[in-house]
Amino acid sequence: MSKILDATDAGNSIGLYESATGDSLVTRKAVDVTDDCPSGERTILLYTQAKRGPIVQICNPYEDEPAKMGMHVHFFINELDRDNDIGEVFAGHASRLGHSAESLLKLVRDLQ
Repeated sequence: MSKILDATDAGNSIGLYESATGDSLVTRKAVDVTDDCPSGERTILLYTQAKRGPIVQICNPYEDEPAKMGMHVHFFINELDRDNDIGEVFAGHASRLGHSAESLLKLVRDLQ
């Protein structure tokens, strides 16, 4: 079952910048979805908002480390269901977590 984290638990800065202004994007919501991933890999979803649209950052932190330490990949949520290279990359990450692209996208959107 997903666990909402205090956004500061994941680190206030998401490590991304608004391309139009150069402003740092901050974590608006942080959710530990480890229990929702069939692979059992520690997984935290960080959400933020850019001018282009909402972003989810999939974080797989090192064991016993904060979310900002480890592997991160981010996606614009509104672009994930398109048939393009972004969708293929997302599907690869979904598979690594034991999800189909559709099931991970549903989880991402439901928790948004």
